[in-house]
Amino acid sequence: MGTKRADTLRKQLHEAVQYLSEDRLKVLVQLAKFLEAGESWEATAEILQDPEAVEAIREARQDLRSANEDAFISLEDMMQRVRDQVPSTSGAPTVEANGKRQAAH
Repeated sequence: MGTKRADTLRKQLHEAVQYLSEDRLKVLVQLAKFLEAGESWEATAEILQDPEAVEAIREARQDLRSANEDAFISLEDMMQRVRDQVPSTSGAPTVEANGKRQAAH
């Protein structure tokens, strides 16, 4: 939820909680955790309704159990594939340095 409306709602929530008692803040935190868990379950249910996704998960689990290393790529290779597919915003090539994207020199 990264929309302008969501940002406005977050700001309103931040302002509204400023004067709540500690007990009410505890209740609010519990409610937020409950809502977060619900979103996670909804996302899981969506994935489980997609037969192709379910089959891909089954295959990955089988490959993992059978130690089929050819079915997996390293984290570095995956990151490189993502970098190769995502154009830089400035148009200049970027490189990863110390966990941060920087323009290539």
